[in-house]
Amino acid sequence: MKQILYTVFFLLCLSLSTFAAEENPLKKAKVGDWAKYDMEIDMKDLSMNGKGTVTQTVIGKSDIAITLEIVIDLQISGIPANKETTEQKIDLTKPFSPWDSTEWFTEPIDRKIKEVKSGNQKLVVAGKTFDCRYTEYECEEEEGEKTLVRLWTSSAEVFPLIKMSMTSGLDNVSVILNSTGKK
Repeated sequence: MKQILYTVFFLLCLSLSTFAAEENPLKKAKVGDWAKYDMEIDMKDLSMNGKGTVTQTVIGKSDIAITLEIVIDLQISGIPANKETTEQKIDLTKPFSPWDSTEWFTEPIDRKIKEVKSGNQKLVVAGKTFDCRYTEYECEEEEGEKTLVRLWTSSAEVFPLIKMSMTSGLDNVSVILNSTGKK
């Protein structure tokens, strides 16, 4: 279960990496801003599937850093899993890097990540049209397992991830924006 949550968290962070050369998109966020994503997981090799939500909320901000609360609420094969909550502090003075370690995970996963395709696409999600940057990555873990990650991001949004899909062997994960707002 922790590996699934790590993967989702990793992919949400990865979505910000497409803005590394630009100003960090979270600089425009304010305390209370949030984004909620619908998530589906299909693990055919384990005969399990899951549905749930991932919510990112800005809980702290200064001129140099922002703190996000990330809540993952998931059901695996119809059975509620423990709701996982973590915090991530992001340095706003640097281009965002998802490869920085976080305190939430005790064992970081070593991955080789290669961008294989990118471009621009319009995407309609939750009744809204987004001008997105599409980026496709191939991630290879130290055991040699390869994962294909597709991201649609919009620099016009406080939380730039609009849609994500991941395929690894028989496993698939999708995350798509459901709603945004302010508490």
